[in-house]
Amino acid sequence: MVNRILALFALLVATATAATTTVTALAFGTVFPATTFGVAAVLSSSSVPFSIKNNNHQKNTFSTVLSLSSHRHHQQQQQQQQQIKTQLYRIRGGSSSSSSSLLNLSPAFIRMAETLAPKIGVITSTALYLAPAVAVMKAIQSNDRGDLNPIPLAVMSTSSLAWLVYGIIVQDPYVTLSNIGGTIASMGYIVGLLPLLASASSSSSSQDQNHNNNTNSVLLRQTQYVLMAGVSMTLLLWTYLGLTVMGVAPPFVLSIEEVGSVLGIFASILFILLSASPLSTIRTVITTKSSKSILGPFMIAQCLNTSLWTMYGLAIKNKFVWGPNSVGLGLGLVQLALKLAFP
Repeated sequence: MVNRILALFALLVATATAATTTVTALAFGTVFPATTFGVAAVLSSSSVPFSIKNNNHQKNTFSTVLSLSSHRHHQQQQQQQQQIKTQLYRIRGGSSSSSSSLLNLSPAFIRMAETLAPKIGVITSTALYLAPAVAVMKAIQSNDRGDLNPIPLAVMSTSSLAWLVYGIIVQDPYVTLSNIGGTIASMGYIVGLLPLLASASSSSSSQDQNHNNNTNSVLLRQTQYVLMAGVSMTLLLWTYLGLTVMGVAPPFVLSIEEVGSVLGIFASILFILLSASPLSTIRTVITTKSSKSILGPFMIAQCLNTSLWTMYGLAIKNKFVWGPNSVGLGLGLVQLALKLAFP
């Protein structure tokens, strides 16, 4: 009883913290510019008007010199902004060319994809991560896992943390903000579910419940393996990259662009695994002709979320954003097909 209360409390705290943190961060994210070079753009766009009366030739000359100096300074700021933008594109694995030519789309649509889509994406990402909360709470309260599949939640904890670090490295506030809630909430899910799996697999039962206990025992081991593998790979990768940047491990010289690319590949692989993890029960779904093990809210949030992030990734030409999200969209549609075929 005490374990159930502690697990439920931990889940409630994690969920509340995730929601509060993400909403607060989103509020700040919508006030400030979307990207780092956006700050420079705002600063450079504001100029203090100089009112110099043309009373004589000297004042006219001074005004001309001042105007030329201001114009030259403005051009230098624009060049610096473009350099920062180009560097960020390289760090994010994208292209430094103008995104307005993407797929021959209009500049207005590109601007919307670069600003509005990721802002909504922060909300849908939070919804994706919080989608299992109700099912996990019910499982904890009833002390019964039911049809809830814990493997996607185990993958979620590592995937969201990897994307959080990637967003910080590539200086993308949207990617960073969208994974704060998921990192906290997913840890709460695992804290709440692991005791249920352990107690169910070790409890004595009648002959009719042996199959369910065996299933819980297998899921417990699989969940533990996924968690250990995810944590181990993450720590090993971070340690190696840190030692490489410090010049201790080969190749001894690793630029920030290369670090961003490695982290982007790692986060992309984890996200694809997360999107495909609900399909780990596909044999059960087809055999039992029931899709209860696939969470409906999680599936809907995944389809909507991956659509927005695919649009944003294409707009900023970041292959590590549009690549895994387009795959995740396809996997989400597969889950939708299974839900419709086996309601």
